[in-house]
Amino acid sequence: MTVSSIVLSDPDRGITSQLLPRAGVAFQGLSAAASVRAVSESRQGRHGTRDTTRSFDDAAVSLTLRFFAATRALLDEVGAFCHPAARFYLIIGDTEWDQPRQFYLRYDSGNSPIELNKGLNRDVQYQWRGPHGVWEAATPVTAAVPAIVEDDNGGLTWTNTGLIWTNQGLIWSAGSSPSASLIQSEGNVEADWTAQLFGPCTGPKFANDTTGLTLEFDDDLVLNPGDYVLLDSSDSSALLNGDPSQSVLGNLQFATSDWWLMQPGQNQVRFYPTSASSSSAQAQITFSPAWACS
Repeated sequence: MTVSSIVLSDPDRGITSQLLPRAGVAFQGLSAAASVRAVSESRQGRHGTRDTTRSFDDAAVSLTLRFFAATRALLDEVGAFCHPAARFYLIIGDTEWDQPRQFYLRYDSGNSPIELNKGLNRDVQYQWRGPHGVWEAATPVTAAVPAIVEDDNGGLTWTNTGLIWTNQGLIWSAGSSPSASLIQSEGNVEADWTAQLFGPCTGPKFANDTTGLTLEFDDDLVLNPGDYVLLDSSDSSALLNGDPSQSVLGNLQFATSDWWLMQPGQNQVRFYPTSASSSSAQAQITFSPAWACS
């Protein structure tokens, strides 16, 4: 692992600190270790436990740097990311990664001692907590998923004519690239996502066939042209036109719905409203591939 760049970025406050490459700053060390959220119960009348552990909790992230001729301005610049209420990103470039990765952080503790015989040179260490528990791609992936709807004869059609149901079964139109609903995640662990389900359509439904799970809204939810439902898997929210005051979770069919995650590798994603009257009915999904701490 050869760290080539280090950036602290807080989009909410509009501040950024480029720590590497930077004159007067040397990288000393980086560690990220996520704790595991253990879920187990005793096996009655038997040895051992029944363990269903699947997820990480938060991570401990530590960054060690050496500041040569450290100035108060530099220490204060980094100090802006040392407030417990701040939420920001540590973005790391590595020569062995094909893209920068980031950790979502909040401050935990830090150390920047003044030592005799070192003049203005300081070895500093910053410790943060990573609530998401995983590395995430610094640049998210966005993909469009065209709607699949039933036609008047009870078959299936793809609104961009890419999928046709005939008496002989499903026919995929010829093409040199895979369907837009085949979405690749380059990470090695599951990832949260957001999606916009665009109308005009009735009863929007959004599935990941790789997981076998789906989110289904009843037909009382009608999206007019220009309307959409904003889904966010991280907090299980569904907002009409992204408005926090207009939740449509009351239209979610909980008996048949589960909040799924993007899986490592290929994901087969479907948008299949009960009906759609225009080819503009589509879903747009955005996610950041995720990696376990290593």
